[in-house]
Amino acid sequence: PAAPLPGDPRFTWYGRGLWRTPALRPELLRDRPSALASRPAVGLAEMYLDVAVVVALSSVGSSLQDRGFCADWSSLAYFAVFWMMWGKAVSYSSKFDDTDVSSQIGCLVCVCIILFGSLYTDGGFDSDDSKFVMSAAAAYALVFMVLYLRIALVSFRHRAGETQKVFRYASYMLGCLIVEASFWIFGIFYDFADSSKRGLVFLGGLLACLRVPRSFLPLNFQALTAQYGVLLVLSLGFVLQSILQTAGPFFRGRAFPDQPIGNYSFLLAVCFLLYCVKLLYVDDLHTIDPLDHALLVNRGVAACYVAGQFLLLASITALGSGLKLLTHNCLSAEATLANNAKTLIFSGFACVVLSNVFLKSLHVRRIPVDPRNRRPVLAAHVLDILMNLLVGVTAGMLCSEYAAETTAGLSDDDIIYSLAGVTFVLVIFSWMDKYVEVLLVEDDSSHRCHRLLFCFKIDREEIEFVKNEVLPLMDSESVEYKAMKKNISFTEGN
Repeated sequence: PAAPLPGDPRFTWYGRGLWRTPALRPELLRDRPSALASRPAVGLAEMYLDVAVVVALSSVGSSLQDRGFCADWSSLAYFAVFWMMWGKAVSYSSKFDDTDVSSQIGCLVCVCIILFGSLYTDGGFDSDDSKFVMSAAAAYALVFMVLYLRIALVSFRHRAGETQKVFRYASYMLGCLIVEASFWIFGIFYDFADSSKRGLVFLGGLLACLRVPRSFLPLNFQALTAQYGVLLVLSLGFVLQSILQTAGPFFRGRAFPDQPIGNYSFLLAVCFLLYCVKLLYVDDLHTIDPLDHALLVNRGVAACYVAGQFLLLASITALGSGLKLLTHNCLSAEATLANNAKTLIFSGFACVVLSNVFLKSLHVRRIPVDPRNRRPVLAAHVLDILMNLLVGVTAGMLCSEYAAETTAGLSDDDIIYSLAGVTFVLVIFSWMDKYVEVLLVEDDSSHRCHRLLFCFKIDREEIEFVKNEVLPLMDSESVEYKAMKKNISFTEGN
């Protein structure tokens, strides 16, 4: 008998051989048994690679402490390179089975390349560090060229049905990776008269990394959204770790009664602030109907969603760098805080708030048809958005030169307590918005799709995509499956 597939209770990762030919993830197969449960959205190997990526992003964040947020475009370019590396791994693992030995070896090689590149993030485009980062990006692209070449060769011999789509997808990815690797290799070996022009090479390489969403193969919605959430939580965890490492020397060797109570309250406020940032993040895997998710509305909205996730992660990194400087300044009892630290804190916090509200606005909203229920739902949603915009714009203005006199009078405690309090207020407004929506939008037959900020049209072909590609991936007996099918029927009827 055939060996059980992943998701089957009898499955073992070596059941079909230690070194297997590439295959689609079982949940993407149309002819999979209906009783077959899908494998976990994020495996341990993917999580280990996520940790390596966060280490690299934290290394870029450390360089921001000296150069400032976006003061040097090289930091943003390095950040984008590591983000794109992570995107390649997520794209591969969300579509293909990566539990055999060959995939595990590939994951290990990718981790080593990422960590190598993270060692050279201090210099700008005019330094040799940029060459080392490009070398890491080129090596990473070559690794995935080997993986997709193997998939293309295997699928070429059995081009029929799903295998035909796999071959087309692998060929498409191979072409994109060849173009991308060409940019990086050119930037490594070409002798620029003005080395700062390497930024153009980074721009070309990053543009070559971009992919058209849902090309040839269906999008594994659950795996992708889970990966975004894991990366964000890991980033917040590394920020908290760096702050505690900075604070550690000021607490060691001193008994609890000898330590000022303000130091403990300061660290608690930092922890509370980061936790509120986590609460502001939209856990769209469990709180958003897949039919309403930005990734499945259309490709334009999906591209905006990915850009918003990138901005959110970069903002958290910048905010963490500023909080680290603020912690050292507060616990060492220095008189003044460097302007660069205030710029990092306020600009990072502003971008965190604005990117969160941007991501939230991309999802389709469900608005009751009954005017008595529609008004409070709209009022709660608009009020939530306006509060986020007000806080984000105000924080952005505080990092400008015009507000230097205002921020100069703020102490370290004033800054952290104010940010923690304001973030908690935003969390309250977000919960209120969700509570009103859950309370009043109860009957699936009494509401309609409506987008408040971004009026992207939901095409009929997108609904067909959800019916043909997303629904088959779900358990037909689950509550989520039945609710989505009912929503599709209602949407098609309107």
